[in-house]
Amino acid sequence: MMLFATCINPLLIKLRSKLHGIKVINITTKTTAVAYADYVMIFITHASEIDEIKDTLHEYIRATRARIKEDKSRAIALGSWTKMTPIMNIKFYDDIKILGFNMTRNINESAKSFVQY
Repeated sequence: MMLFATCINPLLIKLRSKLHGIKVINITTKTTAVAYADYVMIFITHASEIDEIKDTLHEYIRATRARIKEDKSRAIALGSWTKMTPIMNIKFYDDIKILGFNMTRNINESAKSFVQY
């Protein structure tokens, strides 16, 4: 597990440098990605960032031989985001459970479940 954590850190750093991320409630720093074990959640707010994610993930895959299981991946259109913008072959949902927390299309409502924990 320590090896995986060491290998995934460069991916998280690269995503943070390339993406706008989201800001919720009274938190002043942006959040671009959250990782736990082999689970990575990426937040994007602009359609143009999809290409950045694809490029970054493909670079990470080439370097580590990791794989993305698109059939097990989920996308949620937060806020005014549209489901019409395809993200690789990942299916969109109206709400999803992430690491035991419920995420819905309303960013602030979803953030409350994280804060209450």
